[in-house]
Amino acid sequence: MKKLIYLFLTVLIVACSSDDGGSSNCPSEDAIALQYDNATTTYVSNPNRANCEAWVVSMELILQCTELSALERTALEQYIESAQCSQFPN
Repeated sequence: MKKLIYLFLTVLIVACSSDDGGSSNCPSEDAIALQYDNATTTYVSNPNRANCEAWVVSMELILQCTELSALERTALEQYIESAQCSQFPN
């Protein structure tokens, strides 16, 4: 009986520890990093509204799909807020 309880608790812990935080539709961290790198390179080489918005989306994906410390999260949120994509004409 004791082993059965341990087995049940193990299954319960494993099932609960795979909390995806609602990010089950997230790409891999490598894909996220590649998207961010590409968006940054494109925006820096050709600063326009579409490239700026793609860059912001890549940073929002980092917020949604990666584990960040509170300090990293706050810094990235402030960076996103400071992006001024509206300064570019459509």
